[in-house]
Amino acid sequence: MRIPLHFVLLPTGSIGHLVQDYEKVLFEINRLQQKERFFVFYMRGSQICNEYFLGRLLERHQFLPRIPFVYLHRLLLRMSKAYRQRDAQIDSKRDSILHLIHSTPPPFFISERDQVFERSICQLLSKYSVEKYVCLVARDLGFDRSLARDEIEMQKQSLRHTPLTSFLPTIRFLNQIGYLVVRLGRHNDTRLENLDGELAYVEIDEVDCSSTHIADFQAVEDSHFLISTGAGIDCLGLFYRKPVLYVNLLSASAHPESPLCKVGLLPTYYDKLNGTLLTFDEVISDPICQAGPTKLRELDILIFPKSPSEILRAVEIFVRFSRERTTYTHKNLLY
Repeated sequence: MRIPLHFVLLPTGSIGHLVQDYEKVLFEINRLQQKERFFVFYMRGSQICNEYFLGRLLERHQFLPRIPFVYLHRLLLRMSKAYRQRDAQIDSKRDSILHLIHSTPPPFFISERDQVFERSICQLLSKYSVEKYVCLVARDLGFDRSLARDEIEMQKQSLRHTPLTSFLPTIRFLNQIGYLVVRLGRHNDTRLENLDGELAYVEIDEVDCSSTHIADFQAVEDSHFLISTGAGIDCLGLFYRKPVLYVNLLSASAHPESPLCKVGLLPTYYDKLNGTLLTFDEVISDPICQAGPTKLRELDILIFPKSPSEILRAVEIFVRFSRERTTYTHKNLLY
């Protein structure tokens, strides 16, 4: 009897790729096991973005020891059926896989809680006289500088950059309806000066905690929803089945078929050659959707980010949908 071996290489240097790839792989393996029998072995990358999450994976799956010889590593991959998001082995748009993933329970919840972080959040909620909070992922270049391979990669990543000041009207609106805003990301270049405590707003690294690895997960798990510009850490929101509103570029994790992304706000794409604005279908089609700065210049396309007022409007609609539990349709996508 022939039993194939499956080797799964998980990128562990980026929290977004790690949790997203793991969930896709888990779903795909569960699907395949209904048809055939095989053994699965996991391999991890050299960099570790979150010790807590990796520890939970080690409790559940067999990980091979780190292989120091790159050629042997590649040989194993050639001999096996490897799953990697970037290799498009599991296509997020194929067979509505994201819809199926997000309609299933989360793979696991937090087993150990950071009590220091929990008390600190409760004190902040009491200070601002609110009972709940939302997470804000306002991407700036600090998220990617250490991960970018070259300047072209940096330019591509900067397409998801949105000035933090663009969220000021949104933060004030959320405060007015009873939300504290907790900004995620511990390596942010820009900070929002909270003059005299005017805003119910805090950076997550200003919240007391005993373990940042656990606190990041706990912050997302206990939040009501997330607002994001398309950075990796927002994948934690999808992992815990939290609604995520993308106000810049729609992440691959938030394909329009995902029931958790009720509203998406794309920047404006302008075709200089024809003097027209691109439609939503044109923006999300190849080759534009995955194009970097160089390719967009070749296509003679400019990108204009949304204004603070447009972001605020998207958040207002999103909050209303969340309260009314409105069923998602493509008409809810703002563009």
